[in-house]
Amino acid sequence: IYCFLLPAYTVHSATLTQSRCCMFRLVDIKPEGLPMMVWTAYGVLWTLRCAEVASRTLPHQVNCLSRFILYFSNAQILDFGSKVTSNFMVSLLKECLFSASMISIFKNLLKNDAFTSSTPLINLLLHNLICAVLTQEVLTFMSCLWRLALSPFIATKPMMKKPMFLSQGIREFWGKRWNLLVHDSLKRSVHSPLKGVVGVA
Repeated sequence: IYCFLLPAYTVHSATLTQSRCCMFRLVDIKPEGLPMMVWTAYGVLWTLRCAEVASRTLPHQVNCLSRFILYFSNAQILDFGSKVTSNFMVSLLKECLFSASMISIFKNLLKNDAFTSSTPLINLLLHNLICAVLTQEVLTFMSCLWRLALSPFIATKPMMKKPMFLSQGIREFWGKRWNLLVHDSLKRSVHSPLKGVVGVA
């Protein structure tokens, strides 16, 4: 999981940096690298949505021009069938505060070089784990802010469901909790058209 997540979302510097424990770290997360990470992720998403339009596999709720514009201009999972309630807003605010606190904690762990094991492999795994959790919380925090901005107009669904904390296996991690926004779009833009062509269930 770590080897897949980090190149896709958290690699900022291609150079390897030697740490105090005489091992080489594979990533170097810096605050200025986060905008590049986010825009890359959103660029992939909008490419997939263009593929949805080309393959005519848009969600069935997107059945008019206004919904099409709303769907195509927002990098969130829109829920056209639900209404925004006060409980929904409170839940969003709690999630936003939780993600902000986790970002602060794990960013300080990276900054303070919190790796004390004498075994380089353990240090590397700890570093990668912190990077993966930080990536999860950054994406969750930005998604929460976007969802709060959309809440006066339409309900939304979470993009992340705490995959690093609650997943009980790799299948649940990738299929039900990690970046569901891209996961759903991949199913419509890639899997569904291929299924129709080659007949794969």
